[in-house]
Amino acid sequence: MLSPQQILKDYKEDKYLEENTELLFPVYVDLYNNLVNKSVQIAPKLTHAVKVLDIFFELINKIAQKSKFNVKDNSKEEVKSVGKLIELIPNKKIEEAALALNIIVKFIKNERTNVNNLAFLIWSLFSETRKDDVVKHYLDQPDQIKQALLNPVFLLLLLKYPGFGHLIIQEILAPVELKSPTRMKGSFGDKAFAIICQAIKKTIPEFENKPKALVEELAGSNYWYITESTAAKLSFPKAEKNSKEVDMVCKVGKSLFVCSHKEQKQGGGGQDNQAEDAGSVFKYNEEILREIKSKFNVKNVCFCVFLEGSGEVIKSNHWTGVTAKVEAKDNKDKYLLNSFQFTQLLKSI
Repeated sequence: MLSPQQILKDYKEDKYLEENTELLFPVYVDLYNNLVNKSVQIAPKLTHAVKVLDIFFELINKIAQKSKFNVKDNSKEEVKSVGKLIELIPNKKIEEAALALNIIVKFIKNERTNVNNLAFLIWSLFSETRKDDVVKHYLDQPDQIKQALLNPVFLLLLLKYPGFGHLIIQEILAPVELKSPTRMKGSFGDKAFAIICQAIKKTIPEFENKPKALVEELAGSNYWYITESTAAKLSFPKAEKNSKEVDMVCKVGKSLFVCSHKEQKQGGGGQDNQAEDAGSVFKYNEEILREIKSKFNVKNVCFCVFLEGSGEVIKSNHWTGVTAKVEAKDNKDKYLLNSFQFTQLLKSI
């Protein structure tokens, strides 16, 4: 059976990153299809309007640089400075940008059913959150559109954050419209586990998902996995009272694998919470382990943290506690790996 230390070393070196991406690519395709509401037709007239708007954003930045506009920390001073900056923008350019923005609002009215992936445009420029409100307050209303274009808050965002205007342009030209955002709890993990199952079945044909099985049936069977919802239904023991439910439990022969799954592509953000959440699966004590072994009729229990990112992710200090437990010389049951490595681990039993 592959050692935790070697698997972690391979993970850090991205040794199987390409194989993991290939394995899980159908998951990403499926998730993308589930997010897309419909395709959006980008007409030449819209493309021209967007180009005019992009030129206007670039003009504002050039005027700011030429007038040595300085974005300070004092918000009152910033607003006063922006007011002076607005006076330097040629009226002709404002008129052109307003006409272009009206074409974009008309496009939103006629071609889109929602504004879900237009957050920067809708929130920062129009100060709205709904399609109907944008159309109601701005369509064919040049004065309102000009006010939006010259809003000091919007201009400050444009000047403070390089590329902010380009983000708006990219949003408008996106060839798809997204569905209303919903929390897809466990969706990635469940789909990944199903693909893992198919990969393992090539070596172990009997291996399968058992979503409706009772504990007694699972104890008497040697090749199966269950996901979070089934584990919760069966009251699968948690490491600690406040620990999250495990994402997957898998049995191969007389070995049981208790797993936590994270899908991450980069460090930063809420990595401290992610690491603590994932690492909780390493906190089972001997008493609970004996209960698990007895309940599911196994001799060995291993704990796995799935992390579907590159080795760069765990270079963050937040993951030090998790990786230290895996790297410990006496560790034989704690793993940090990706989905492809897990299939290799089970095949090595």
